[in-house]
Formats: sequence, C-alpha cells, structure tokens
Amino acid sequence: MAEPLSPNFDVAGYAPPSIGRTLSPARIAEHLRLTQNADRLGINAWRAKVEEAVGASDFPILTQYVTQRDVIARYQTAIPEWRDYVKTGTIAAFTPAEQMWTTGIREILPKVPERGERKNTKQSELKRQRRVDAYGERYDVTWQSVVNDVQNALGDIPAQMARAARATEAYLVASALVSATAINSTLFSDTARAPALNADGTVCTDADLNPTVDNVLDANHDALSIANLEVAVEQLAKMEDAKGNPMGLRPRFLVVPPALELTAWKVLESAMSTTTLVNVIPKFGIQVRVNEYLPVINGTSGHTNWFLFADPAQGSPFEMTYLRGYEAPAVFLKQPNKTAAGGGGRLFGDFDTDMMSYAVQHVCGVNIIDPRFAIGSTGDTA
Repeated sequence: MAEPLSPNFDVAGYAPPSIGRTLSPARIAEHLRLTQNADRLGINAWRAKVEEAVGASDFPILTQYVTQRDVIARYQTAIPEWRDYVKTGTIAAFTPAEQMWTTGIREILPKVPERGERKNTKQSELKRQRRVDAYGERYDVTWQSVVNDVQNALGDIPAQMARAARATEAYLVASALVSATAINSTLFSDTARAPALNADGTVCTDADLNPTVDNVLDANHDALSIANLEVAVEQLAKMEDAKGNPMGLRPRFLVVPPALELTAWKVLESAMSTTTLVNVIPKFGIQVRVNEYLPVINGTSGHTNWFLFADPAQGSPFEMTYLRGYEAPAVFLKQPNKTAAGGGGRLFGDFDTDMMSYAVQHVCGVNIIDPRFAIGSTGDTA
C-alpha cells in the first residue's frame, strides 16, 4: 500500500500558469479521494473511476500539484541529522558566488587614554566562493500502470522523491567529511586552511591572514574512545583566530557512522574512563549524530571515521548551500500531447507510448568555510 499523504499537506487553491485558472480546494480534495481510494471502492469500481478521471483535462495538472505539495510536505517534515551541525545558506545563481570574509576585527581592544585617538586596526578582506549544482531524476508512469494500480503503489512516488532529496543532502555532507579512501584531507589535516581568495582572486596562503590549523588526530589517538575524545576536545579548545586570539570553541556534536553509534553512546555516558578515573566527557553535553553515507563514500575506513563539531552557534566548518527560491525539491511534469479523436480534453500521457513523465530536481551544494570548527579522525588505530 502507498504511504498516506503527509499530515503537512496543504490543499489551498493553486493556479498553475500552464492552464491559467485556479484549482479549487474542492477539486483537489476530489482528486485526492479518488487517487487514495478514500471511499474504499471495490477493485473494479475504483479502476473504472480512475480510468474515467485520467481522461479529464486537469488530471495531469492535479497529479503534478498533489505530487509537488506532498513532496515538499514530506521533505520539510523529515528533518535530517546534519542540520544540527551544518550551517545553511543560499546564493542567487549557479555561477560561483563570492562572500566577503573580513579578518582582524576579533582581537583585544587597546586602551584609549583620555582625549586619545582610537587607532585603526589592520583588517584584510578575503573572499570565499560558494556554488550549487542541480541533482535530479525522472520517473515514467504508463497509463496501464495507473489503471492497474489497485494497491495505489504509485502513491509512494512523492515519498520516494522526498527521501531522495534528503539522501542527496546527507551524501553531500558525508562527501565533505570523507573521500573514497580516508577522511577529507582538504578539510582535515595538520595544515588545514580555509579556501579563501585574495582580492585579485588568487588563493590566499598568507599565514597572517589565513593561517593553517591542525584539526586531525594523530595516529596515536585515532580510535573512538574516552581518552581520544578528550584529546579532540582539547584540540578544539586550542583553536585560535587569524590574530592568535582564542576562539573559545565548545564541543557540541559527535558525528559517527552507523557502526560506531553504540561506541559513541558508551563513550559519552560511561561513568568511568578507567577503573580509577571518572569520565568527565558527559559534562560537555556532547550529542551523537549518525551519517549513514560515511562508509558508502569511504569504503576503506568509513566504518571507523568520527568527527567532533563545535557548537554551530560559534561556527561551522562548511555550509549546505541552496539556490535561492529553490530551497526545496521541485517536481516537474511533461504535459500530455494527445487528445481524443472525438474532441474533449487532453488524455493521459505521451501520444506514442501512453507514458507520463515526472522529474524531481534539487539544487544544492556543500562549501567549505573554516576547518577550525571541527576535528576529524580516521579511527582505524587504537
């Protein structure tokens, strides 16, 4: 059986520009009752009503509307785990967007004597580039499939589209954390550096403006354990800004693959670190988040990689970026191109194949901001 419509589904009036008129809530509700077989008709009676409705001129538009609204409702309801530790933002176009990044403001204020002049601090403006890409898939449905869909299995398509959009986001987040064989060396290394550009567009490697940081655990502290998590917490607390001032970062989220979830909870909730020492990690209030795509992308050590993120209120190592105005997945419908010989509205599907084609598109991208807000570990050695 198909999944029921999302409880967030909205049946407010809708005016598709392609038909130039508003679909009333009553017409939408009628379409929903039919496609969901809310009246619990017998198989033959329900099939006959569906076959009759398929020939209506507004059936494709109603189907597209219902699918789009249901996809968005399901997408918005399924809040992913990565939203807790990843910043989100938008850009206006597919072309890389430049974001100004000012260094030099966060520093200790100098004392100003009476009637003294405040000195101008040295500031440098760097740039970050953010971009997005389009991801999508096509779903073809035949007229025969609609008529024969006694169990309304095609009603699962909106749920599948919403899950695909969320899965794409989780995959992109995981791809920022790991590569095919290890953790992402661009973001996690002993010489990690923010991908900043100078005013002339060249990569900034000036140690005074864009210093390197060590945000990866060494081979002696890899495996997820109480002792090694303590090392990661200390390493995060030592992070400094470009002026050498402490950033005061506090650990907030421990991101692990599914294979390490139980270990993570044991580390965070165990009362003792050894037979004689108390485990102080629980005092930090760190929470566990699981990303299922870490081992999918990294087939070598993805089951042992783990990451400690700072409180997102302080900053994030990367951003999930959306195309402005397209923050949720969009559903498209290929209009039918056939009409009945005796006149009337358009019939279901393509003239040659009786096929109706849907497509879902999601526009987003992950962009590295600042590696100082996370610590990474391969986790493959004790």
